[in-house]
Amino acid sequence: MTLNHPVFTACILGAAVTIALLAAGGFWLMRGAFNKLHYVAPVTLFSTVLVALAVVVEHPAAPATAKVVATALLLVVGGPVVTHLTARAARHRRRGELDIKQEEAGSRS
Repeated sequence: MTLNHPVFTACILGAAVTIALLAAGGFWLMRGAFNKLHYVAPVTLFSTVLVALAVVVEHPAAPATAKVVATALLLVVGGPVVTHLTARAARHRRRGELDIKQEEAGSRS
């Protein structure tokens, strides 16, 4: 059985776009910076990996494929870090401090 590359690539890219659109819709509907940050993760993780996979399937031996894969890895690893730093900056802007108080920590010691 042979794989039809253009159809498979189109399906992968369609899934990536669908995830991005659903995440954008959730981002638009949510209120507050902290809730909106949760909708950035699917794009930086799943859509990025799917787009890189589509490039690898369509152009496996192209020199630019390595750059696409490296960029995808950077986004997958760096995305959660940027999300965390954005949340800390929003917390600092809202409360004027970064430390978690005992009553906010809940059951954490």
